[in-house]
Amino acid sequence: MAARPLILLAEDTLAVREAVDAALTAAGYDVVCASGGTQAYELLRRLLPDLAILDLILFDEEAGLDVLREMRSHEQTAHIPAIVYAEDAGRVQRRASELAQYGAVVLAKPFSIESLLAAVQQLLRPRTSEADAGQ
Repeated sequence: MAARPLILLAEDTLAVREAVDAALTAAGYDVVCASGGTQAYELLRRLLPDLAILDLILFDEEAGLDVLREMRSHEQTAHIPAIVYAEDAGRVQRRASELAQYGAVVLAKPFSIESLLAAVQQLLRPRTSEADAGQ
C-alpha cells in the first residue's frame, strides 16, 4: 500500500488551519501544520513533505514568501511544489512575478476547498504517476 502524500500547511488563523487540515485529511492526505514561518521551515526541512501550502501573510509579515524563498534556495527542499494563498489581492499582485519565479501556484482568499484540492491534485499527480510507474 502506497503512503499517503504528506502536506505541510502554514496558516496562522486557527479556524482556517483547522478547516483546510480537515478537508485535506478527508481527501486522503496526511497533513502537518505550522502557525508561523520559522516553524514551517523547520518542519519542511525535517519532514520533506510532498507539497507545501503557505499563507503568504503569517502574523502580518510575508513569512510565507520567506519560507518559499528558503525552500527554493536549498537542494533538499527546492523540488517541493508549493501553493501560496493570501487574502490581500494587492499584495499577491505585487508579489506575482516573484511567486511565479519560485514556481508557486497562487490562490486568492477566499478560495473554495474544491479549488484548493484541485490545485493539490494537479501538483501531486506527476509525482504520484512517476512513483506508480516505478512499481
